[in-house]
Amino acid sequence: MLKWFRRLGLAAIGVLAVLAAIAAVRVQSFPVGSLATRIPARTALMLQREREAQAKRRPLHIDQRWVGYDSVSPLLRRAILIAEDDKFYSHDGLDWYEIRASARASSKRRSSRFAWSARSGSAGSSSCIST
Repeated sequence: MLKWFRRLGLAAIGVLAVLAAIAAVRVQSFPVGSLATRIPARTALMLQREREAQAKRRPLHIDQRWVGYDSVSPLLRRAILIAEDDKFYSHDGLDWYEIRASARASSKRRSSRFAWSARSGSAGSSSCIST
């Protein structure tokens, strides 16, 4: 019985190592390094607002002004962090509850897509990142 637990533990460590390697490679594919030295011309939100204005046939004027980090109110900085992750100040960088919930949701979608694709003959896929 002890050998079985040891093998299971080694398998789990192996799976985690593979997942960590995949994540490290995947993270490098996002071109964010240039954001440290240059300001993006248009952000994803700006592009979305442009599409919305075009769909409604309304004019859109974006007034974009960049200011130094020190010029931004500490309360606004905190509000931005909380808007992004409302539990930011209560966890150590990783919200395990949300990670688990995302993995479960992705797993359910993956299994339902697999069942659907098996019937239709096409391949299906799912990603936690895109959720």
